[in-house]
Amino acid sequence: MNESETTSAFPLTYTTTRKYKCRLLEPLVRDIPANSEVQFQFTSKEFTNLLVNKKVHTKENGDVWRIVTETGESGNLKLSGNPSDGSSYWSVYGFVIKS
Repeated sequence: MNESETTSAFPLTYTTTRKYKCRLLEPLVRDIPANSEVQFQFTSKEFTNLLVNKKVHTKENGDVWRIVTETGESGNLKLSGNPSDGSSYWSVYGFVIKS
């Protein structure tokens, strides 16, 4: 089944979501608005950097990541984290940008 064929209202998760002990706080829906500022919040002690919309964010304080990003016209948006023990980014949440 392709991502576009799923019917869940919740964000897409991956095996790495559980592996890296992520817990999403917001948004709790898969579809996010196009051409808008969207705030993402989730917890993970495992990541030191986060990649969202081709921009790297560095953890500042605590376990809660708070990232605000501008969405585009349409498509997919993924949150990917870089664990402290590696150099790769792993997708943990996926969203669909809806116009």
